[in-house]
Amino acid sequence: MSAWLVDKLSRRIQFMRGEQIPNAAGGSTQTYKPLVKVWAGVAQLSESAAAAYIRNVQIKDTPTHKFTVRYCLMIGMTSEGGGYIRADNFIFLLSRNSDSVGRLFKIITARNVREADEYVEILAKEMGQLDTLKGVVS
Repeated sequence: MSAWLVDKLSRRIQFMRGEQIPNAAGGSTQTYKPLVKVWAGVAQLSESAAAAYIRNVQIKDTPTHKFTVRYCLMIGMTSEGGGYIRADNFIFLLSRNSDSVGRLFKIITARNVREADEYVEILAKEMGQLDTLKGVVS
């Protein structure tokens, strides 16, 4: 791995899988199953990128942040089975002083930069604050 990349991976993230759990009211509750923790670089994207709307309804997820993680086969990039970098998974950006509280992001897309198997850039949309002990997003 290149030395320049190591300095940029300063935040701890955890990949998570969203799961619907049936509740007593006959509906379901969204929960998040922890998968793996890795070091990542995080950058907020420009707010000037406008979301796509039709008749005042947002039709496309617009990314708010870019995550950079080291490429490895364990993390993987696949849309069918295996791998944690999938459009139906989430990223939990851990708080600097707590492993149970942080910010939740929905993965939108990812790419293996220059197909060099060195690092992956992930575009994600912020969903809010997550407390994993209470299981709530605010």
